[in-house]
Amino acid sequence: MRNLKIAILNQPLNNRGDQAAHTAFINQISNNRPNDSINVIFINENTDDIKKIQIAKPENVNYINITGLEKASNKFLKLTLQKNIYLFTYAHPLLRKFVKTIRNYDLIICAPGGICMGGFMNWKHIWQLEVCKHLDKRVFYWGRSVGPFDDSNKTHSIFKNKSENLINYFEYISLRDNVSYNLVKK
Repeated sequence: MRNLKIAILNQPLNNRGDQAAHTAFINQISNNRPNDSINVIFINENTDDIKKIQIAKPENVNYINITGLEKASNKFLKLTLQKNIYLFTYAHPLLRKFVKTIRNYDLIICAPGGICMGGFMNWKHIWQLEVCKHLDKRVFYWGRSVGPFDDSNKTHSIFKNKSENLINYFEYISLRDNVSYNLVKK
């Protein structure tokens, strides 16, 4: 079995439950895949917040914060996704760094966490996964919740459709609750 380069995306910060899930998840994956390179990747996050969840051991896990002066607002990501012109985000210097980084990985795992694909309507979450899909990466959606989805207006409907398309694209899905499981099963 060859060694893999694994990227972990969308790791929530500043939440003790998500931090505990992160610690357990990283320890398990690094123990099972000790020869793989595992990188937890962030985009322009607070370094102190990342340090709070960082695990000193094992040695095959690194934390990468892709930084730049040019912040990409959620409004910008939302607009490009809504208009189906999200490839324009590749011209943004910070986001281009993210795309170039993701190209180097064999497997992408979306970190355990909350309902970014659903109730929180996190466009940055969706954008990162759309990039992975566009680059034809294997994606595992691990230990998340999804939904509820809403069709009450055009923005919600677009978000729901993007989410459903991504869910159908993922190679592996692990959901942390029955409500999410039943929603995806439909």
